[in-house]
Amino acid sequence: MEEAKVPEGEPKTAPKATGIGRFNSTQEVSRLQQKLLKNDCNQLIDSWKGSNKLPKLPMTTAGWKDVVSKDPEALTALLQQFRSPEYILGSMTDAVLVQWTQQGRLEVLVHCLNHVANTAPDLARKAWSQQWMAAFKNQVTVDPTAVNLYPDALWKVLEQQKYENMELLKYCRASQKERLTRMLLAAQIYHKELRSISSRSSSGENDIMLYLETLFEGMEKNSSIAEDVEQSETSGYWTTLETLFATMALYEDQCDNSSH
Repeated sequence: MEEAKVPEGEPKTAPKATGIGRFNSTQEVSRLQQKLLKNDCNQLIDSWKGSNKLPKLPMTTAGWKDVVSKDPEALTALLQQFRSPEYILGSMTDAVLVQWTQQGRLEVLVHCLNHVANTAPDLARKAWSQQWMAAFKNQVTVDPTAVNLYPDALWKVLEQQKYENMELLKYCRASQKERLTRMLLAAQIYHKELRSISSRSSSGENDIMLYLETLFEGMEKNSSIAEDVEQSETSGYWTTLETLFATMALYEDQCDNSSH
């Protein structure tokens, strides 16, 4: 169907922006927009709260690895404020992202092991889970950047136990580390947008499991979010997510309209 023509002499009406959080459907992708994003990002860097000075963009892979190693939480906080996180996320390699989420992935694994311990049908399995939790804690004390999340002695047993029928525990496997990495970053960086379509309040932020629970609720309520979060294609991953948020109506508005 051809687009309706605007009568001559009448001004064109600007498209109505729809979306959630920082994103709207009138976002432009152009060289000028990219330049503006770079300037905005460099200005935001001036408010950097990390332990070391954050260099201006563009940054090398080695530079990003240094930042995510020393100031992972400060970088997350910065991207939660930035109007287009994909501009920065898209410049990072998978290896940088995985390194960034080392602590988060450990927290998820320990959460799962704690659940195993609390629901174990026998004392031996409970003790086994608690021993692994203590082992990870000791590793963090020695060197938090060098914790081995994938020891064979742990995962062979978990595989035999069918991962205790826990989907979240399956995400913690070595083969799924890139997937869990993207989910953790999406849950934290786009928390504002995800919370707008969930029933959760803003309380409990900075808790990795509450971030994930908000993400999972958003995925359950909106199949498009689930598809984009679960996509295996890493190229353009963050752009796809932000495009989705830019074209979404507020979940609350959808509920209100459906009730009339």
